[in-house]
Amino acid sequence: MDRLPRRRSRGFTLLELLVVIGILGIVAVMGMFNGHLMADRQERSSFLTSVEQIFWRGATTASSRAGTYQLNYDGQRLAIVPSGGGTAVYSVEVPSGVTLSLDPGDVVAFTAPGRVNVLNLPGDCNGPSSFEVAVDGKTYCYRVSIIGEVEVTQQ
Repeated sequence: MDRLPRRRSRGFTLLELLVVIGILGIVAVMGMFNGHLMADRQERSSFLTSVEQIFWRGATTASSRAGTYQLNYDGQRLAIVPSGGGTAVYSVEVPSGVTLSLDPGDVVAFTAPGRVNVLNLPGDCNGPSSFEVAVDGKTYCYRVSIIGEVEVTQQ
């Protein structure tokens, strides 16, 4: 008598299932790691734009509110605050991995009608009203005009 070959049941064996789960786990970990790096890079890129815009925002705030405001740097954030103190009108946190060539304290004063008065810009690149921002191995020079316009060049 010929014996019929045994029919294999449909489905996966435990070993096959464990191998697939292991591969999916490795792929998921790689995706999370790359996603985290991409998010950090995007945060630093966004910060560069925010620094450029904060001077214009300060000048327009002083003009529209007919007051005097200052851009303050405390080593961890840049904030537009009313002259003499008070709650920040606008602020931006400095992400990890970013360095600014600014000393802590009041950087500039914004007065009506939208004028930027330099108080403490080091002038270390492209003229007296400038400062540097270093991020991801690149250095950017920010040069500020008296009306809040910012010219950015890569060093």
